[in-house]
Order: sequence, then structure tokens, then C-alpha cells
Amino acid sequence: MAIVWPDDDLDQARSYLVEGRLGDFFRESLGWDESDLGDSSFQTVKVDDPLVPSGVLNVECVAMQSGIPVWVCRVDRIPSNTSQLEVDRTLRALSMHRLCIFVQEGVGFTPRQVWRWPSASSSRLTRHELLVSDEIQVDALLERCVLLYLTSDDIANGVSILGLLDRMRCGFDDETFKETHVASNQMAGLFESLTKAGMSDKQQISTVMARLLFLLFADDTQMWSESEDSNSFERMIRGTHQEGTDLAQRLNELFDLLNKKPSGASVVADAPEYLSGFKYVNGGMFADAVPIPAEMSGAVAKTFRQQLLATSERDWSKVSPAIFGSMFQSVRDEETRREMGEHYTSEEDVLKTLNPLFLDELRDKLTNAVDKSDEPTRLRNLRRELANIRFMDPACGCGNFIIIAYRELRKLELDILVRLRNLGQIDESELTSLVVGKAGVSEDVRKRTRSIEPLVTIDNFYGLELDPWPASIARTAMFLVERQMDQKMMEEFGYAPVRLPLAHSAHILEGDALTEVDEASGKQVDRDWSKVLPVTAQDVANGVRVYIAGNPPFVGKVQLNKNTKQKTAMMIAWGDEYEYAMDFVTSWFVKAARYLKGLQNQSEALGVTEVPGEFAFVATNSIVQGEPVPALFGPLFRDGWRLKFAYRSFPWESEAAGKAAVHCVITGFTRLVAPENSRTVRVFDYDWTTRQTVERERVHALNAYLLDQLNILVTKRLNSKPPLCKQISHANFGTMPVDNGNLLVEVEDYPEFAADPVAARYLRPFVGADELLKAKKRWCLWLEYALEEIASSPVLSARVEKNRVYRSTAKKTGDAYKYRDIPHLMRPNKARPVEPYVCIPSVVSEKRPFYTVMPFMPETIASNATFTVLDSDGFQFALLSSSMLIAWQRAIGGQLESRLRFSNTVVWNNLPLPQISEEQRQKIIAAGRKVLAAREAIEEHAGEPVSLAKMYASLATMDPALRAAHDELDSAVDVAFGASRRCSSEAKRLEILFERYQELTAAEEAAKPAKKPRTRRRTAK
Repeated sequence: MAIVWPDDDLDQARSYLVEGRLGDFFRESLGWDESDLGDSSFQTVKVDDPLVPSGVLNVECVAMQSGIPVWVCRVDRIPSNTSQLEVDRTLRALSMHRLCIFVQEGVGFTPRQVWRWPSASSSRLTRHELLVSDEIQVDALLERCVLLYLTSDDIANGVSILGLLDRMRCGFDDETFKETHVASNQMAGLFESLTKAGMSDKQQISTVMARLLFLLFADDTQMWSESEDSNSFERMIRGTHQEGTDLAQRLNELFDLLNKKPSGASVVADAPEYLSGFKYVNGGMFADAVPIPAEMSGAVAKTFRQQLLATSERDWSKVSPAIFGSMFQSVRDEETRREMGEHYTSEEDVLKTLNPLFLDELRDKLTNAVDKSDEPTRLRNLRRELANIRFMDPACGCGNFIIIAYRELRKLELDILVRLRNLGQIDESELTSLVVGKAGVSEDVRKRTRSIEPLVTIDNFYGLELDPWPASIARTAMFLVERQMDQKMMEEFGYAPVRLPLAHSAHILEGDALTEVDEASGKQVDRDWSKVLPVTAQDVANGVRVYIAGNPPFVGKVQLNKNTKQKTAMMIAWGDEYEYAMDFVTSWFVKAARYLKGLQNQSEALGVTEVPGEFAFVATNSIVQGEPVPALFGPLFRDGWRLKFAYRSFPWESEAAGKAAVHCVITGFTRLVAPENSRTVRVFDYDWTTRQTVERERVHALNAYLLDQLNILVTKRLNSKPPLCKQISHANFGTMPVDNGNLLVEVEDYPEFAADPVAARYLRPFVGADELLKAKKRWCLWLEYALEEIASSPVLSARVEKNRVYRSTAKKTGDAYKYRDIPHLMRPNKARPVEPYVCIPSVVSEKRPFYTVMPFMPETIASNATFTVLDSDGFQFALLSSSMLIAWQRAIGGQLESRLRFSNTVVWNNLPLPQISEEQRQKIIAAGRKVLAAREAIEEHAGEPVSLAKMYASLATMDPALRAAHDELDSAVDVAFGASRRCSSEAKRLEILFERYQELTAAEEAAKPAKKPRTRRRTAK
């Protein structure tokens, strides 16, 4: 494999790695620092391990970076997993984050290394074994380690511990992803076998699959017994007939047995030998009778057994419950997912939402408590704060947000407990005694146990999900991630809660998050979230806080109009404030805001003024663009909500379905009132070059367009009203052919039509976005006055007849059928230019330095993929070609994916150009003509037409004369908007644009005549 190693020192790095010189590898090849732990750089760990005859393991810190030490343990033979865990427990007392490498160097043993550190998703330490003699393995490890290389910028600016951990996980946690990919395929095979066996109900299959997943996971996390060989489920499968003839029967018996509460013992009694070792589960996991068809036989039964055996051999402890959604959606019909608006959320995007919403603040509190004089008190207060958190995802799907929120809070609580132990606040010797025989533990020891009993419990987590299929997966995943975190606790303290039978469960409810059926009337009404997550005023007074986050369905207004049920639900959710332009996802925003405000209203009677919660959602970037913005943000801002953080537009990538053709934003909202000078908003941008997310400097406020500008909402301005600037003309759609190509003439057909004396008279240049931007040629048949001559031209009559057939057989609800009686004409357009005009492409690349427009004479017909603006003197062309216009477009206009989508009603009609003098107008016109002259010079030099796409590919590649012409144009336009000279940045232009918009709209409002008070008409008595 090809490895791009910095500074071309790959051979040296490989040599260090193979020779086990890991200190040199990290310090010399990767640029890490030396250890600063002093005497603590050397640790001795006692172990009871036949692989370690001396009973002692010596560990040395060989390098450090950003507080992350690299420990190396040199041994004759790699110690057992138990010994490795004991080493890690010792090292954890010194550093929460660490990398530990075991190097086998014994004579007669194959040189190998084991690299280990806590994974982001697995309860066990992630393990990476390296056979030093295998070049492929060495190169694979080197390829990962490139991510840990420190560049000169890293050294100059510093790299944060979180940034370095992200790099480590990106490079080394791929085992989890590989395991999950294989597991997904295996699950798909099980699903197919169940369908072949006669199970047609997807909900029943989902239940069976969830149960199998629970059993597989239980085996690999020692849920049945703390013994490493507690694989009761795998053993049971292996004990079935090789042909699988008794497998369905035994699985059904097992499901039934796990649901039966034993009398007087926690272990299921009186079970057949092949069902021994299991425990009563409870929790509703096996409550409903969903039998696997007993008639499963033949090839299907044999295949199912083989698949289940292969699946049970996988280490399910390495598969994160946070990616069960991906696994199960891989077997679900893709069309169904699209119809329901499902987009699986990756762990990365979940953390993008949860970290700035509340997790980062909690982690900061832990960091800030360390080494303070009152550290134990701070830690205990923080732990109580964690216990008081209620989390809800009202569109939870397979539970990714809930799973990761729970996992991260448990990890934080465990870090607090470890810190308290290290401070001597927890006597660990008292805890270890609890592992020995529960029945003999005295009451006073039980009380000590409560001091570390997890306060973060899964019954503080809530979800709403319309579809039973993912809801059942979410409930199962919560049990499993709880087990993972309990194992982490066992590793640290030798103690973890006994979970079987299950006593707690997450509140994953099946149902529509927006509406419910009123029992009295039977009608659809607004769903009351306070019944889903009930919080009393007293709860708030006691410190309970609610966080709401998720990834609601992506359904745009066009698709919404086709789905009556979703549209009705949205109208009910929004009530009187519903507007048709909004995306379906906005319903979750308004419901979260109203729910949390309702909690505050309840608590104010008790004198609690603190807002009891915050919310954040992933959404399509349409919510911060164009027409929908005022409809969503107007009510939120009016009710006191403000942005707490925002991820500006980034491409959505789904682990379930690959890259999706959608671009998203993440916005978090708060109503917490802080002093004006202490308010900050976190802002994250997506770097389209590196494809990485970068956090910008914090700002004091963001407006609805996610800009650090005046908080102004630009409302749609219809063409029935004059533009805000009285000196610009309306922009109108071009002409729609509605012809299936019958009235258009391509280059290859042009000679035939040009040779026909009748047809030639009615050929007109036809310009759409492609023709405009890429200098393509196309013509149309403009037959407005040719009705009597069509029959005399064979080529015209043939095309018109084809169009008549097309329109006559089209859907009766569309435009084509509507114009079936005038097949020789395009769709009538009253706004078609009859004088010189500027043609504007409806969509251009976001990389364009200017909006690429072109002037035309009225003989050229503009298509409906463009807009037209009448422009007799060139003033409109100059404005449209300016940096002011494209800055305004980028700020408030819509996008198609990431491309800029021109809007006449939002962008152009609201362009806030103040009244300018005739002298200023002429300067702008003259500068615009110089732009056109520079374009002509480029084509003259090339000796052929040059497309606008090529001329304006980027600012860096623009012709110097063309760029100079635009600079002169910008100088004239910027001054006309109120700048003292040409603006130096887009931020400065936006500042001016928002100020002018505020001034012009205020003046317009002030100029309106006062409304006369309405008087009630008196009636005679």
C-alpha cells in the first residue's frame, strides 16, 4: 500500500517500529514530546500471570503529547488480557487518556506488539496486534500513525487533547467499523432466512432480530456470568442438530424461558441442559410471544444455523450499539427509508450536536474542579447534576442520540468516581468485597455500595419513534450500552450493578412525535410532549434539566405537498403560525421550544427563574436560507430563544446509505440569560478543501442566517410589490417549453431547420443555464405568429404533431395537458422580455466569485432555468455582477445542495440599494461595460467563444484584466451602498447590506399611512 509519510522519513519510521524503538518512533518520526512525568515515568505493576513468571510488569512512559502519555511495557511474552487490564488500571490513575504498547522481545518467541487504549465505543480496551515480521501489518500501522504526526502548524499553535484523541480514534477505531460492516451483512442474512422461513411481518422479524442481538451481545459481555467462558447462547446453538431442524424450537423455548420469572432465585431453574446458564431477563425484552416458525426446515434451517453460528463467533463487544441503526437499516427497504425521511446519523454527527449542547460544558466542569481546594465537593455536585439530566430525542429512530448521550454521561460519571477514589474519597477495598457472594454482604457494606452506584440511569432517557422497527432496536441498544458501561465500571472498581433481571429501561415510545389521536373526538391533535417526558415544577426546582436533540425527518416542501398525512401533522404542530414554505423538520423546533418554555412557566411559581432546558437538531440547510427563515426563526426569537451554537452547511454522509445528496446544518438553542458581555456562541465551519469541520472564534451572537450580523429576518417580497430599491427592475422566470424537447433544436438538427425556408424564419437562439454558463448552442421554434405557415413546412408540422401527442397524453393535472390545444407554443409567459435584458442562471456553483450573468437582446428566448431582468442601459447587469449581490445571495438566498440558487423574491427584490445619484448610476454602468469589454477581449484573444464557467472558475484563475474590471465595478457599487471605498471583505459588505436593509424597511414602514381605528357600527334599537 502507498503511504504518504511526512518529510519522506518512512524508512526510518518503519525501522523504529520494527525494532521496537517506540520512544524514537513517537519523538523523532511523529514529533511528540518527551515525558514530563518525572519519577512517575516508571511504573511497576504486580500481576498473577503464568505468562509473567516474575509476577511484575515494568512500564515506561516514552513520549507525551497534549497530556496523552505513551507507555511501553517490554516483555518476554505478551501477558494475559487480565494482566494488561491491571496495567491499564495503574496507568489510568496517572492519566485519563493514554496509549499502552506491549512489546514481546523474548528469545524463541515471535516479535510482536499489542497497542491498546480505551475506545470511544467499546467497553473493552481496543486491541491492535502487530506481527513485526509482517510487512503488510507494519505498513497498515504506519498508515494509521500518519494521523498522529505533528505538523509545524500543530507545534506552533498547539494541538488540543480532544483533537489528538479524535485523530487517534479516526486512525485506530476502524476495527469497530470493520466489525460493524461484517455484522451488518450477517444480520441481513439472518433477516433473509427469517423471511424465507415464513415470517412476513416486519415488526415480528424486528423483535426476533432484536432478541438475537441481545443474546449475542450478552454472550460477549459476560452478562450471564462474570466468567470469560459464559457464552451460553453460542453453546446452545452448537448443541443443535447440524441440519438446524431443532433450532427454531430451541430458540422459541429460550425466548419463553427468559421471560419466565423464577421463584426464589435469579437463575432460571428446571431448564433443560441445553438451556442452562441463562438468567431471567424481564424488561419487556422477551415479553411478547413472537415465535420463529417451527416448520423451519431443509436448506433454510441449515443456512439459518450456519449464519447464527458465524454471527455468534463475532466479538459483539467491539460493535458499538450506536451503530446498530446502520446495521438494521442495511436490511430495510431503501425506498421505505426515503419515504419516511430517515437519514441514519453517524456517531460523529451525534457528537457534533451533543458536545456543544451540554457535554462539553459538563466536561469543562470536571476539568475545572481538578486540584481545587474544594474538589471533592465540586465533583459530588457535578455528579448530582448528571443525575438530574433528562434527555429526549423526539425522532429517535434506532436510538443513536439517546445511546451516545447515555454513554457519554456514564463515562463522565465514571471519571468523577475514579477521581474521587484517587483522592481517597472512596475506599476501594470496601468495594471489592462486594464481588464475593451477594447473599452474605452486610447492610453497612450495601450502603457503601450506594456511594458508587451509577446515578446516570437509562430510565432518564426518552425517545419517540413512529416506526416500531427501529424503536425496538433502540430499546435493545440501550440495554446493551448500559452493559458496556457497567463493564467499564467493573474494570475500574471490581464492581458493577447486577442488571438481570432488568429493572430499568429507556422510555422509547412508539408514535407520531407531532400528533396523537384525541380519545374523546377521535381527531388528530397536537402531541403533548409533557406526557412523554413529564417534569414537574418541583423537579425543576430540584435541579432537573431537560435536553432535547435529534435528527428529525428530512422532507422538503415539495415532497411534503405529496404527503397529506405529514403536511397535516405539520399544520397541527405549528397551529396558527404554520407557513407552507417551511421544511417538515421545523415542526420539531417549534414543539421543543414550546415544551421547554412550558416547563419554565410551571416552575416560575416556585421562584425558579433558570430555564430548565435547551435543544438542538440536525436539519437540512434550507432552514437558514431564503423564504423559510423568518417563518421558523421569527417565533423562536420572539419567545426569547437564541442560538447557542451552530454548524454551518456541511455535506450529509450517512453510514447506512453512503453519501446522501443533502447538505445540513446543526443549530442549538438556549434561553439562558447571561450578561451581555459574557454571551458567546460557538460557530463551526466546514472546510470544503480538507473536508474537515473547524471551530471558529466565538462570537457574541448569530442571526438566523448563521452570520455574525444584525439579527434581521428578510421576508419574501413578491413581484406584485415594487422592489425595495426603486431603481432595479423585477426579475422574472424565463419561458418554460413544456414540450418534451419537441420545440427545441439541438446543434445536430440545426442544418435541417435552417435549410427549410419556413422553419428558418422562426428559429430563435434559446438560452438556459447550461447555454449561458458553458457557451453551448441551442435554438427553439418560436411559432407565436406561424400558425398559418406550419402546415407548409414538413419539419415544423412534424415537430408540432409530436408535441400535440405528448401534451394530449400527459397527466391531466400538469401543464403539458393544459396546453394541449396550442402544441405549437411554449407555455405562455407575459413577462417575456421585449427589450434588452439580463439573463440570470437559476443556479450557479458556490465557487463562483461573482454571479455569472449575461445581457441579451429580446430575440433570444430565455428558458425557465433562468431569470430575466429588463436592462436597457446596463445598470441591472452591473448590479448583478457585483460582489455586493453575490454576498447578499450567499447570506440570505437558498441553495441547491451547496450551489447558489437565485431568488427573485427574497434576494433580488430585497437588495437594499439606497437611492443613488445619477452620477453614481453612470459610474456603475460604465464599470459594468468594462466587465463586458474584458470578457470580449478574452474571447478575441482565444479566437473562439469562452464560457462564463471558465472565465469565472475561481478568483485565483480569473483573467487579470477581467478581475481589475470587477474591482472597479465593486468600488462603484460598494460606495453606492454607503461604503467609503471598496470593501476589503465579504463580512464588511454584509454589515453594510444588513444595515441598509434595516434602514430601508424601517423607512418604508414609517411611510405607510396610519391605519384608521375600526369602529363598531351602531344598530338602531
